Formats: sequence, C-alpha cells, structure tokens
Amino acid sequence: MSNIDVRKVQMVGYSTLSVSLPKDWVREVGVKPGDVVSIVRLEDGSLRLHPGIAKEERPPKRVVNVDRCNEPGLLKRVIVGLYIIGAETIVVTSKGNLNPAQLEEIKTAVQKLNGFGIVEQTSTTVTIQSFLDPTKFPIDGLLRRLHTVTTYMLEASMKAILEKKKEYAQEVVLVEEEMDKIYWMTVRQLLFASKRLDAAKKIGIENVLNIAGNRLVTKLAEKVGDYAENMAMMALSLLDAGVELKQSHIEEISRLFKEVVELYALSFSSLLNRDTVQANRAIERSGRLEKELNEASFRISQQYISDTSYGDPAKRASIAFSLRSFLQGLAQTVNFTGTISEVAMNRSLETESLLCATEV
Repeated sequence: MSNIDVRKVQMVGYSTLSVSLPKDWVREVGVKPGDVVSIVRLEDGSLRLHPGIAKEERPPKRVVNVDRCNEPGLLKRVIVGLYIIGAETIVVTSKGNLNPAQLEEIKTAVQKLNGFGIVEQTSTTVTIQSFLDPTKFPIDGLLRRLHTVTTYMLEASMKAILEKKKEYAQEVVLVEEEMDKIYWMTVRQLLFASKRLDAAKKIGIENVLNIAGNRLVTKLAEKVGDYAENMAMMALSLLDAGVELKQSHIEEISRLFKEVVELYALSFSSLLNRDTVQANRAIERSGRLEKELNEASFRISQQYISDTSYGDPAKRASIAFSLRSFLQGLAQTVNFTGTISEVAMNRSLETESLLCATEV
C-alpha cells in the first residue's frame, strides 16, 4: 500500500488555504472535530502532522549498568558506541561505589570523544553530556581532516626510516588518537543524518544515498590510519635493530611511497570534487600499484633473509618481516584508495555534467 495520499488545496474564506485529513489516518489516531493537531515545519520545507499538542523531542538519557561491564574494554566501547549512535546524555551507574579502574576507563573513553564531557560525578554515577551542535560539522570537512591526518601518519612512518629518527614513528601513535576522534565524530554525523533527513543538507549531504558511501570511505580511511600505525611499529623495529637498508631498496620504497600518497590524495580529491575523470585515473592506477607493492614486499624481504651479512637467521627473518609488513601496509592503502575512487565515480555520476547528461 502506498503512503502517498494526494489532496487538493482548497480556498476557505478570502485568504485561508486548507487540506482535508485522510479518513483512515483520522480513524487510526482518533482525531475528532474540535480536536487540536500540531504542525511541525521541517528543515527541508515539508510539514509533519501530530495529533494533539506535540512536545519538542528530546533524546532520552542512556543509562549504562557498569556492574554488567565485566569484560575487558567493554565499558569504554559501550560509551564510544553510544556516542557514535547519537546519545546526548549517558549516565554510568553502579549499585556500589565505582572503583578507580572503572572511573579511569570512563575518563579515558570521554577524553577520546569530541564534544563530550563529564558534567557530574558521585560515588555511584558518572554523567556524560554532549555539547556538540551537529550542524556545525559538515561531512566533507571531516573527510578532508581524516585524509590529512592519516596522510601525516603515513608520511611520519616513512620519515622514521629515511631519517632514522624514532620520534617520527612515536608521533604516529599519538596522532592515532586524534584520528580516532575524527573517525568517531564522522560516523556520529552520518548516523545523525540518516535519522534526521531534515538536517542532512546542513552537514552537506544532498542525497541520503550518499550516507552509505561516506560511511565506507570513513572506515577505509580509519583502516589506513591503523596500517600507518603498524608501519610505524615496523620502522621502530628496524631502527631498534640498527639495520642499514640497502640504498637501492630505500630508493625503491621511497618511489613507491610517493606514488601511494599521491594516489590516496587523488582518490579523496575525486570524491570531494565529484570528479569522474580523477576517479577513473585513481582506479586505473590502483590496480597496477598494488600489484607492484605486493611483488616488491616479497622480493625485497627475501633478499635480507638470504644475505648473511645482516646477522643470524632470526635477525634476518625479523628484518624481512618488518620490511614486508611495511610494504604490505602501503599495498593495503592502495587497495582502499581503489574502493574510495569507486565510490567517487558513482557519486560523480549522480549529477549532470559535460561527460554524462540526462536525456528525456
């Protein structure tokens, strides 16, 4: 059965326009002559009709029973999960006193969430409140920030190897926390848009179908950050072992790395600019580059396993593992850019252009 009921607008008196109410709806909600109905004006220009006097909707408090959170990391993940799905107020409560470990887990979780803060604390409860105005954080801006931060993580991992400085690799671990904040906030915004279609345009979502694509891109960018963190750990392993990599390998890895970063930037540019040609270029390049990285990761690591000048078999295996993991991280990044570019291609074809127009 269709939910669309077309009604004719009629003139009542000299200046009032009216529309009759559907008989089935009147019967279902129990509206009678003389009753009051509320009309809510939505952001997209449509109207929502409620029987009686409508009250302003307020998100309910979410209460977390900390006594049930007896698995490692569960309390933190519940708080983060509630933040992501749009909770405005979270009350963490216990029948007894909250112990220091629970309080620390709560505070650690809240510190990682943009716009969340502890507003009240007693011996048995902690109240967390959101101070975010969702409409102030456009999705495209958050995606740009996510790309910028993850690119920096990749570059810092590479610099650690090229300049032989551990501080670059150590910095990646610190930046990873900032990346998580942006990631969680972006997902929160996307879920907000899916539930509040009237406000979706305010954060830059013109088509609700884009929410799914943006969610995928957001997750892939977050995975790039995770791989960059692992690459930083591999760089630290090489530096701790005092390994002098072959100059030819440094040059090859540097060249491949530059291509990866350029391709990653191209994929985001094609998405944010709705550029079909850029998206196609990124897709074309991603397949070749991923194959080249996979081949290099095996070939280069094998050379250190067979070169006895790099120490005993265990040390050589460790060097090979670190190098292969580093290059595999770059290969996975390229794989993700190909998928991001496919989303960008689809997005770019939603609107009219010189390349593709609609003919009626």
